[in-house]
Amino acid sequence: MYKKRKIVNVEEVTNEEEVATLKTALEDKNKEIESDRKKHEETVANLNLKEVESENDKIEINNLKRKLSESKHIVDELKERIKCPVCLEVPQTGPVPVCPNGHLVCNECKKRVGNAC
Repeated sequence: MYKKRKIVNVEEVTNEEEVATLKTALEDKNKEIESDRKKHEETVANLNLKEVESENDKIEINNLKRKLSESKHIVDELKERIKCPVCLEVPQTGPVPVCPNGHLVCNECKKRVGNAC
């Protein structure tokens, strides 16, 4: 009994090597594509997060502007209430005298006017 020998064609060996090489290259390329896809998804997620943060920052800025405007209004109202009715200036030093009618009068005007109010 003779064993049959398989005859191997040189072209088949070369083709098998090429196929193996191409498969390896394809697997490497698929890994690279998957890695790039994940990076892209992370970038998109980061951009979405930054967009949300930007919107939140805009809301916060508008809230702070509103509060500043309200504070300025309060300060203006307080200045109006404490300004001297004679010279129309806000007293800069204390103590601030009060006339018999309850008006705040600056020291300079109190000296000039006396108790006449």
